[in-house]
Amino acid sequence: MISSTRRKERLSLAYLAAIAAKAGVEFNETVVDEDDIDGQFRSYEGVRGQIDFQAKGYGCKSFAKSMTEFDYDLKAKNYNGLVRNTINPRLLIVVVFPSKESNWIDQSERRLRISRCAYWLSLRGLPETSNSATVRVKIPRKNVLNELGLKNLLKTVNAGKMP
Repeated sequence: MISSTRRKERLSLAYLAAIAAKAGVEFNETVVDEDDIDGQFRSYEGVRGQIDFQAKGYGCKSFAKSMTEFDYDLKAKNYNGLVRNTINPRLLIVVVFPSKESNWIDQSERRLRISRCAYWLSLRGLPETSNSATVRVKIPRKNVLNELGLKNLLKTVNAGKMP
């Protein structure tokens, strides 16, 4: 059986593929992650903008309603890959799952439900870190990655702006 971390990673990518399908956006998973990118979203509208992303699965208890952001400890290598100045915007996407693994997914003949939510963060323009292990980043809870959020991000990119 694969590790819990690997299961979160695979389920995160499945979650993002489902969001992209609902939004009518192309989703591509990177086969070999050598450049700190797990995949891309591509628009079929306008100039056909593309967003590269690093996906992470994060198991935690529920957020208090008053929390406007949450902390995530990102590997320093991934952080440095995401702060680079690139043609395509690069986002960190954290898919938050319940801390109890049995609550991550609910499947029956009637539905498939993946619990919790995905959030995005742009690290573009931040300085590289000299840390060797991790960098703590703060992810705004307003940066929800759902169907509308993904469409809005790609509209921003198609307009020649960076999220």
